[in-house]
Amino acid sequence: MIVSVSGAAKVLGITDRRMRQLREEGIAIPAPGRGQVYLDQTVQRYVGAVKNRKNEIRDEILKLRAKQLRLKIETMEAELARQQASR
Repeated sequence: MIVSVSGAAKVLGITDRRMRQLREEGIAIPAPGRGQVYLDQTVQRYVGAVKNRKNEIRDEILKLRAKQLRLKIETMEAELARQQASR
C-alpha cells in the first residue's frame, strides 16, 4: 500500500520530519510518487528498528548495572580492608 509520508507518520505516531529522517536512513521505503512510501514495508522496518534499539538499550543497561556492581564490590572490599587494618 502506498501512502503519503505524512500518512505513514500518522500511522507510526511520529512527526513528518522524523518520517523523512527514516526515509534517509533507509527504514521508510520510498514509493514511485513524490513524498510517498510503501506503508507495509516501512512499518515492518520501523518495528524492526525499534526492537533493535530496545535491545541495544537493554544491553547497555545490563553493562552499566554490572559495572555499578563491580564498583560497589570494590568499595565494600576496600572498606573491609580498612576496617581489618585498623584492628
